[in-house]
Amino acid sequence: MDSRIIRLLLVEPDVEDAMLVKEALMEIEERQRGRIWSPLFQPVHVERLEDALDVLAEEPFDVILLDVSLPDSYSLHGFLRLREVSAGAAILLLAHSDDDALAISALREGAQDFLLTWEIDSRSLARAIRNAEERQRVLSAARSDALRDPDSGFYSARAFQELGARDFWLASRSGFDQTVAVVEVDGLAESTPARGAALHRLPLDAAEAIRKCCEPTDLLGAEGETRFAVARLSPADAWNPISAGLRNALANLAPGVSAAVGEASLLRSGVRSFEELVELAAGALCENRRKIESSDRNVPLSVA
Repeated sequence: MDSRIIRLLLVEPDVEDAMLVKEALMEIEERQRGRIWSPLFQPVHVERLEDALDVLAEEPFDVILLDVSLPDSYSLHGFLRLREVSAGAAILLLAHSDDDALAISALREGAQDFLLTWEIDSRSLARAIRNAEERQRVLSAARSDALRDPDSGFYSARAFQELGARDFWLASRSGFDQTVAVVEVDGLAESTPARGAALHRLPLDAAEAIRKCCEPTDLLGAEGETRFAVARLSPADAWNPISAGLRNALANLAPGVSAAVGEASLLRSGVRSFEELVELAAGALCENRRKIESSDRNVPLSVA
């Protein structure tokens, strides 16, 4: 049974909202007592960003609950400053109905989750804290290279699936879209002595080309020496496809080498899990590879 103490910093200027969170924390302790996840919270409440920074300079915390509309910060300023000094704490955002777009932006910068203040209860807060801690654990392991592909530096297949599944859940509950692209580099089998050195570096060159054409907040995964995957969150009304940029970036890797890309979108496909979304993108990849092999360049590539 996990009954460890969770040090929690609440950064909330509104007295009533702060009381709501504290009551939910006490209810979580009562509801979870004796269960597998049975936390004991030690909350510290401050009302301003500067006070939070002072507290963090003195002691570490496991979880930070941050209101995104503090009186002494603006936009993402507060979150970014706390992220720099939080020593790996999982940061959850408390948003009001009129600033959920700001909360989503913070998610793309590394926040673990957000809750609308008027939706907070013990169930939603417990789920958010537990998921945030788990995702932070995966991220911390990935940053320490435990879940990184040693060649490309991308997330391993396991880490990509775990982090992608968390983003899928966030996208599903926030109305955002998640897009996955799977890319495979073909042509390595045609190795000759003259091309050997270039082909040896091909997977690394492909990974670097993918990294340069992607956004900083994209999840990048390696599923083998020559297969990679990218996952991206975007607003529902501003679909941001990945495949075109990947094809352009990988177009001239080496003579005789081609890159096939398949893409799938959560909102456009209606799938129910991240695993299904990846499988759909992989299916589109296979279809596009067949089109490349048949040299039918005039047929539009598939996007699921």
